[in-house]
Amino acid sequence: MKKDVEPEEIADPEPKEMPYCDWLLEEKDHRMRLDDSERMVMELTMEMEAEMADLEDQPPWKDEEPNWSPINFMLKEDLSP
Repeated sequence: MKKDVEPEEIADPEPKEMPYCDWLLEEKDHRMRLDDSERMVMELTMEMEAEMADLEDQPPWKDEEPNWSPINFMLKEDLSP
């Protein structure tokens, strides 16, 4: 005798795309689940970390580099990928 299976229990043949933070947390601990506010905080934190990483890659401000000149600045921009 077959057990009746609810439609929700049947695996979806094509998994839905999940946000990066959910994927990351499932990789670390598949039992961890977040509510909406925790998920929003995690997404904002990851966005801020990405922006900070982008800022670290930018050339320094004029005040931070003693031998600053427009030519040096342009050369640095041209050499970066």
